[in-house]
Parts: sequence; structure tokens; C-alpha cells
Amino acid sequence: MYRGKTSAKYAGYILFVILFVIMAFEWILDLGYESLILIPAAFLFGMIGYWLGGFTYSVLREK
Repeated sequence: MYRGKTSAKYAGYILFVILFVIMAFEWILDLGYESLILIPAAFLFGMIGYWLGGFTYSVLREK
């Protein structure tokens, strides 16, 4: 499925951003325009997924 470590990182990033949007969807609707404050939080959450994607790829590659 993955072609390399970079693909795994991007897949983790996208997955975590989508999960964040699903979890914060109610807040996004309630806050309206003020929900733009959640963009840095989504980026941070995505970067955690980016790191975990690369880490998981490295661990699975060693085995």
C-alpha cells in the first residue's frame, strides 16, 4: 500500500487531520467564523500523525 516512509508520513498526517475534524465538528459548527482558531490545532494534530506514520513505518520495516 505504501511506497515508502514519506507516503506513510503523509498518510498519517491526513488520517489525523480527518480524525481531528470529525472530533471537533460540533465545535466548528458552534463557533462559526471563530472556528479558524482550530486550524493550528488541526495542524498540530496532523504533525503528530506525520511523526507516528514515519515511526510506524520504521518499526514495521525493521521486522
